[in-house]
Amino acid sequence: MSGGAVARVPVRVVVTWLIVSLGLVGVARAVALPEACGVTTSAQRRSSVESAIAWIVDNQSANGRFLYRYDAVDDVVEPGYNWVRHAGTMFALEQAHSAGFDGVDAAIDSARRAIDAELVRVDDGEPRIGVRDGSIVSTGGTALLLLAVTEPMIDGTMDADEVAFARGLARHVVGSVWTSDDGVTRVREVADESLNFSDVVGRFTTGEVAFALARMERLFPGEGWGDRIPDIVDYLVRRKAVEEGFVPDMADHWAAYAFAETTTWSEPLAFDDIARSWARKQMGISSVMIRYEGQLTNGFPDRSLRGATALGAAVGTHGEAMAGWTTYFAATRGVDDDVVAAGMARLACNIGTLTARQIDSDEAASYAQPRRVEGAWLSGGVTQVDDQQHAMSAVLAGDRVSGGSIDPRPSRQQPLDWSWVLVLVAAVAVAAPSRVATALVRSPRSMRRDAVVAGVAALVLALFSVRILEAVDVSVPTAAVACGVVVVLASLVAFLGVWRDERSFMVVARPELLLLVLAGGAGSRSLPLIAGLVLAYGLAEWLARFDDDVRVWATRLESLLAIAVGVALVVNGVYSI
Repeated sequence: MSGGAVARVPVRVVVTWLIVSLGLVGVARAVALPEACGVTTSAQRRSSVESAIAWIVDNQSANGRFLYRYDAVDDVVEPGYNWVRHAGTMFALEQAHSAGFDGVDAAIDSARRAIDAELVRVDDGEPRIGVRDGSIVSTGGTALLLLAVTEPMIDGTMDADEVAFARGLARHVVGSVWTSDDGVTRVREVADESLNFSDVVGRFTTGEVAFALARMERLFPGEGWGDRIPDIVDYLVRRKAVEEGFVPDMADHWAAYAFAETTTWSEPLAFDDIARSWARKQMGISSVMIRYEGQLTNGFPDRSLRGATALGAAVGTHGEAMAGWTTYFAATRGVDDDVVAAGMARLACNIGTLTARQIDSDEAASYAQPRRVEGAWLSGGVTQVDDQQHAMSAVLAGDRVSGGSIDPRPSRQQPLDWSWVLVLVAAVAVAAPSRVATALVRSPRSMRRDAVVAGVAALVLALFSVRILEAVDVSVPTAAVACGVVVVLASLVAFLGVWRDERSFMVVARPELLLLVLAGGAGSRSLPLIAGLVLAYGLAEWLARFDDDVRVWATRLESLLAIAVGVALVVNGVYSI
């Protein structure tokens, strides 16, 4: 544009455009913070697991109980105990033993003796065994103890007494699966001292039971242990979110374990399309949590934008879930599938985050009792045994699934779950043909020249989008979410008519348009993106024939369409892997 043309642009318009554009860029960066998850080697992951084992073993009491909750800042062992988490920690130690780690046998034996005192046994023909947790017998705790007991059996070591004990636990677990008169199958969490169940369900119990029964079917095929799993999965997929108040859904790492376990059966269980879609959505939920957590460093500005880092247990369960879903899809869709590759990258990011946050010896030295801190994951200066349990299980799972040096950033390019139609419509709506048409009427030569320049710039930006995201350390799904948020905000501004006097360079140099090209290019959607931009310009030439009132209403309609598209981009970005 010539100097004279620029001079005719009202100063208030230029100032407004600059303020809004800078504000939108700031919003985009606030959404798409760098994901601080580094590369880990096998040696680093092994060291992390060894440190977690050392914390659990060194802080176990002579009576077999683990150090449950410790405030490292005030040097206070907080009261209370949870036998469900005791059983879960036993399972994690058995996982470490299966992976070849030493030094856990004595701790497992001591923990087993401790939980034996909490067992409730009923023999009404076939012995049933449940794990007491306070005033109730917990189905979830029983399922986790069953998993701990059966973990050593995977390699074929079948001690007769342990097999009998496992069957007793499994009978109580399978008895918790109940189909009501309305035909709905639910898993009951609470039983009394006679092992009679109430109708109470537990947040994680359903997934825990599915995993435990899948394990029994793997070890003892043909005995019917896996017969109720299709009904349990039906509840997980179709009812749990609504009935238990987790809308749109709760990330369920135990369900991920269960799905992966069914692929090891002599005749793997085939789930229907809805169940597989649910599994894919679950993978997306775990992915967004890993991406979000990877942006947290407790430093400025991410702490002010995101808050403090999460519990070690929470971050660990994200990794366990991603490992389970990746294993499941690798078995059912092939190891070269895009979903599997993306899952491996997210899992690597999770492990990088976990190993970076684990307290090492130098950091532990600043606390009153280093032995109670080294190897732990702290949140707000507090650690709990399940922080070590889940974090260690996640690192073990990541090492098992991936192996070697794991790079969470093998490439920033990955296909997004954006359909070509969505990208095409997004390009048309965000390019705003009616606003381009208004600029064409006002200054046809400048607008056509700027449109060509913008088209070439969009093509170059799409080609280099992967390198740009690598440079700012942002994944494609995160860029997609940022793009959607900015599209919604920018479209609201356009709907209010702020850009009534804008010129051609303002029409094409818009953050929401640049972000769409960046995310779409990195997401392997360049072709529909460019096609949409070309179509948008064709519509602009056609709209230029109408009067101003038509174009004003057209701008409002396309703004509403762009808002809907922006929401769709956010949702798709959130559930992408």
